[in-house]
Amino acid sequence: MNPGATNHLNVVRKTAVLFNVLCGVTNGYDISVAAVMLNNIASDFGFCGGGTIEDLQKADCFEKQAVLSMVAAGQVCGKLFLSWVADRFGRRLALAVVDILLLSGVALQCVASCNLVFFLG
Repeated sequence: MNPGATNHLNVVRKTAVLFNVLCGVTNGYDISVAAVMLNNIASDFGFCGGGTIEDLQKADCFEKQAVLSMVAAGQVCGKLFLSWVADRFGRRLALAVVDILLLSGVALQCVASCNLVFFLG
């Protein structure tokens, strides 16, 4: 293997590692933001039997766990299917559809008044 190809391969590897580290950092940030908002969401929707935010900070129930798990479930679905959709229909169309789905989900969560609508968002 020539030295130029080895150098290029090292740059590609370092870029891939940096990209993965940045994805991990941003994912951790997203989860920490969701965890901070979780008690307010639990209070608004009556998770864990309702109560004050101080009571909800101590409470652990299925609904609170499901809210944080939906983020990971959505990421898994996106990672499994988006590459296939992008290969089949094109990158631009795939990203446009994902953006529309994302905005629709956020809009549903913003106007939700019951748990079912919130989880569908």
